[in-house]
Amino acid sequence: MKAFSNLSKDIKTVILIVFSGLFIRLIALPFSVTVESDAVNRVNIAWHWLEEPHFITHGVWGPLHTYLIAAGIWLIKDPVLSPKLLNIFFSVATAVVLYFFTKNEFSERASWFVCYTFLFYPVGFRNSLQALSDTPFVFFVALSLLFLSKARQKDGSGKHALIAGLSLTLASMLRYEGWVLIPLLSVLLWKKPKSLLAFFLVSMIFPTFWMVGNHIHYGDALYSTNYQQEVELTLNRDMTQEEIIQRILYFPLVLFFGMTIPVFLCSLLGITLSLVNRKSNFVWLIPFSGLFTIFFLKSLTGSLALQTRYSLLLGMFLLVFSAEAFNKIPSKQLRISMGTIIIFLMIPLSYIKDNAYVPGFLSKIIPKDIEAIPRASKYVEGISLSTNEKLDTRNDSIIVVNFGIGIGHQIAFRTHISPPKQLVIPYGFQQESDWKNLEKFFDNHKKGIIVLKAGSHSISSIHLIEKIQLKINSVNNLVALNLLEDTSHALIYHYQIINENKGD
Repeated sequence: MKAFSNLSKDIKTVILIVFSGLFIRLIALPFSVTVESDAVNRVNIAWHWLEEPHFITHGVWGPLHTYLIAAGIWLIKDPVLSPKLLNIFFSVATAVVLYFFTKNEFSERASWFVCYTFLFYPVGFRNSLQALSDTPFVFFVALSLLFLSKARQKDGSGKHALIAGLSLTLASMLRYEGWVLIPLLSVLLWKKPKSLLAFFLVSMIFPTFWMVGNHIHYGDALYSTNYQQEVELTLNRDMTQEEIIQRILYFPLVLFFGMTIPVFLCSLLGITLSLVNRKSNFVWLIPFSGLFTIFFLKSLTGSLALQTRYSLLLGMFLLVFSAEAFNKIPSKQLRISMGTIIIFLMIPLSYIKDNAYVPGFLSKIIPKDIEAIPRASKYVEGISLSTNEKLDTRNDSIIVVNFGIGIGHQIAFRTHISPPKQLVIPYGFQQESDWKNLEKFFDNHKKGIIVLKAGSHSISSIHLIEKIQLKINSVNNLVALNLLEDTSHALIYHYQIINENKGD
């Protein structure tokens, strides 16, 4: 204790931030479930990359998250746990960075409030328990903000601008919102042209590299963003008037409920005070305003998916302004009391159902995935439990049929079986390619579990699977099936590839 008391105030605060952030997340970790299909896909991509490591030069998703997840899997041989631990680290580290940024731009006495609201911010807490790119992305953006803040000061140097640019180019390797932030953050250095140029050139390193790679491979420098935009526009081609209204209100309401009402209102009050009093820190509203406008317009046109996690960066930009309102509380004791109450209410408030606030069709657009701890539905929990009870994870493979993309990948992912030994056929055997994929999988994986969604289609699929003949090493082989469980939700079979002549 004496050694702790001799430490500086900042170091003490950092230790407390790290301890409390890790403590609450590690408590929540055993209760969290990977529910995002994108998270499953990202882990699978990283696993396959780890089998054949290479330098990624093009694609839809930026490469840094693949490298990070692969490193985690290499260190901890668990594709479910390791990405979560990685994101927990980045989430807590972001709170530390925000502490120093707030201290630098707003005030020291409000910095603890901002970093703890981020630690307990439900959307941020939730994403720290998912294998998604948003959490490390926000960390690198926050790091860029911190060094930009230093570069803007009178004694700020080009070195600070270079580090800020490097942080932003790393963020751009994770999510394309980072590309949008380059001009929005560059303008903050307009009084220091040399620092502005240094920041801009360094932050453009990855976007330039990636555009060249995509142009060479696809003939389209902006293939990554254009591909995703075309997918969304196709899905949202014929929007109803109700859907348009929902899209107009989506991001304002996601911030309102996702940040929790007290913190959201506190942040808005802080913005108002900063503008009215013409504080120098109001310039940090520029990146929020620019990014929010782009999200709003893309949402309105149908070219952006409505994902709660996209609001994480917007929420972080708003959170720092809560410091301005917090500073106006005159009494230290009152600040501590009010701040503590607001922070400890954040996670419970994330579990209040949307229809308690908004009646009618508007309740549909209040996201149901703002709860701090991601949990699977009872439907998925039941099927996963039954499946895992019957698996030999060392020797079995798994095939999941007809549950759709999201649920199908959840069931397979939660077995902890390595991705090469998983096959998800989301909508049954509708295409010839589905059967070819199944036969190819049988060639490489001779035994395992087949989980099918209950229904007449599954029964017919089983009959067809039993008729499959496989040619392996010039020998005819059949698929032997043994029904393990038949419920109202799923059929679970054990399969084994056997020699047709031997019969076993």
